[in-house]
Amino acid sequence: STFAKCFDVEEGPGLADQLLEDVLEQDLCQPTNTANLSVITSGTALARERATCDHARIQDLLAHWKTEHALIVVDLPAALSSSMCWTIAPLLDGILLVVEADRVDSDAAQQVKRRLTEAGARPFGVVLNKK
Repeated sequence: STFAKCFDVEEGPGLADQLLEDVLEQDLCQPTNTANLSVITSGTALARERATCDHARIQDLLAHWKTEHALIVVDLPAALSSSMCWTIAPLLDGILLVVEADRVDSDAAQQVKRRLTEAGARPFGVVLNKK
């Protein structure tokens, strides 16, 4: 994923893997080259396809991680391709919508932002990304 490449970490295991089975947190959190920053990716491709979005389980995981980390950044799959985004986004303190400039038109991006807001998510903003 772009997230994994950005922080120069492996793509899995991650959140989806944790939802499928209990993966030890130390196996999920990956250190980065930035001081005091570790990341948990969205997970392996297979786990992202198979994981179900257990609302209570995700809430419990986020609550646990908030006791151990000052800031939690969650890499979610694309909103239109995964139910995981719609389940998890409202549980977060805020979301940053990343839009590929050459693939998504502004009307579609605004519609996704509106739907996420209606689902209970709190958008912090939108980042226009170009590959």
